[in-house]
Amino acid sequence: MNLNLLIKGQNMLTEIYHVASRCGAGKSRETINELIRHLLDEGDGDRAYLLASKTNELTGENFEYAKQLIQSHAGGNSLAIERVDSTNNKGTVVRDLESLLESEFKGIIFVSHRALASINAAKLSNTRVVTDEAPQDLAGTLMVRYEARDTGYPWEKYLIEVPSAHTNYTRVEIAPGADREDMRRYIRGIQQNRDTATTQDVADLLEFLLEGYEAAYTTTTRSDGSIYRVYQAVHYHRLQALATHVDFLAILAAQLDQTLFGFISQHLLGLPIVERDITDQITLVRKHRNQVRIVPLLDSGRWSTTLREKPAYESLTRGGHPISSKESVGQFAQTFAAQLLKQEPAVITLNDDEPLAPSLSHLKDSLTSTHVHGMNHFRHLDHAVYLASTNPTPFENKILSMFAKNHELEKHKLTRAIMVERCYEVAYQCVARTSIRNTLVDPDKEHLIIVPDMHYAKYIESWFEPGCVTIDTQYSYQVERNRKKKDLKITKQFNLVVHIITQHKQKKGKLPQLVAQAGISMSTFKRYREEFRPELEVVGLIKPKRQQAIKQTA
Repeated sequence: MNLNLLIKGQNMLTEIYHVASRCGAGKSRETINELIRHLLDEGDGDRAYLLASKTNELTGENFEYAKQLIQSHAGGNSLAIERVDSTNNKGTVVRDLESLLESEFKGIIFVSHRALASINAAKLSNTRVVTDEAPQDLAGTLMVRYEARDTGYPWEKYLIEVPSAHTNYTRVEIAPGADREDMRRYIRGIQQNRDTATTQDVADLLEFLLEGYEAAYTTTTRSDGSIYRVYQAVHYHRLQALATHVDFLAILAAQLDQTLFGFISQHLLGLPIVERDITDQITLVRKHRNQVRIVPLLDSGRWSTTLREKPAYESLTRGGHPISSKESVGQFAQTFAAQLLKQEPAVITLNDDEPLAPSLSHLKDSLTSTHVHGMNHFRHLDHAVYLASTNPTPFENKILSMFAKNHELEKHKLTRAIMVERCYEVAYQCVARTSIRNTLVDPDKEHLIIVPDMHYAKYIESWFEPGCVTIDTQYSYQVERNRKKKDLKITKQFNLVVHIITQHKQKKGKLPQLVAQAGISMSTFKRYREEFRPELEVVGLIKPKRQQAIKQTA
């Protein structure tokens, strides 16, 4: 990032700085250490610096670390620091934070991502902002869902529906007669916990519509035997507001460029992401150097919540044959992991609604959810199992598709971005709670990491130096629908080679000509012919190799 840029700032936000490193390399601590050292030594604390963390717990840890640094500083200089989050300012976070900024506070304020997203960005006009991890509260997807029979919520009086160009969806707008100031008061009531009956998602939706940057849509859908009303949007109004009022934004994160936040920043708002070191003298380690064996449950097909909940015998195959297990795929995946671990200790990550299997009961004390940022007490464990599913819902995929169409963006890149943000990076963060985050590496130790599918395996592999990772698929399974697709592909290839050989036998053309007409190369044809040799010999289209050999020696 170059700390001089953080201190001096610019005239306007033209790019986002990314301080990148692998997990455990010290992004947060090194940044705080250098910022405080510089402010105390150089006396440049003439403005507010806002450091936003993903959770209140991390906010507290960073605040306490900063306090220790200031107290132990040899020069004896002082520096004002404050912590403002719902732990200490319950119900008054936004008001207290804005009051602090209005008082022309000079120093460092430690807040959460949520607090950063909730304040009026205009209050940050003389503030440098650093976030610990990508602040998804500033840009991402939002959804409000409730049973359609539960209509008549107070907030719906502010909204109207108009036709849209998207099938089965109507566009949501603020009603012409709606009192916008009343809406803002309503939103503040939710944000400050005065209105505890309405969810934060509703406040986000109303705030989003007030800003007017983007369209929101609504539809009804059937799920679990009930009919639901769904409001959806892709939001970035908070990031846009921040970009308008702040002249410096740096993000400390392992991954940023490939996330949904990164995609919106670069491709929609035109804010390039620039990787920077903390200073010219401090370069963080980018990749792990441990020896790792990654074993995916699936070597073809994709992991998802839907698949996790299906019966394994209906969903998985191995070597082209269905498996016999009557467990759910989620439970079968744990059985798979238990067989590979052989009672070895490990960190294991599951969805909250997925019970730990008896075969893995020895891991009950190292079971985590997918929210592990800042968790450092599993560094003594060498192995990891990640079997959670956090993939976007069909509703989110639909709204992303609509968003891409509205803005003429590439849908597949947008989809990839949200998969990285929601799934692959989350998996990496979880497995990186283990000893692979330690500075010292044992070259003789092999770490075992068990993941859902090859997409997870490949992503986690990218966080290691070349030659460190072996992806082992000898125990892996396939999704049933992929087997069917493969069967269709094989049938198509067989029919193609039969057609070419038959045409050649009927003297419809020379073999190279017939192969070219079929749209394949001669090398591909020869490969198909060898793969299907037994079947072709049976139907008499080619002679057995043994007969050919006898004829050559006769």
